[in-house]
Amino acid sequence: MADTLERQAVRAAIDQGWSWSRIAQALGISKQAAHKRLSSLVLNDDTRKES
Repeated sequence: MADTLERQAVRAAIDQGWSWSRIAQALGISKQAAHKRLSSLVLNDDTRKES
């Protein structure tokens, strides 16, 4: 459940134009760790737009 909430919050942040640095700071992790763990949210969104 916590993972789902985190992903929803990050998805909302991305939609609002937050940078990976800002997202990472909010999560208390490095920018690289945030991008590695959560960049699929952006990739999945791009795939859906092409369909």
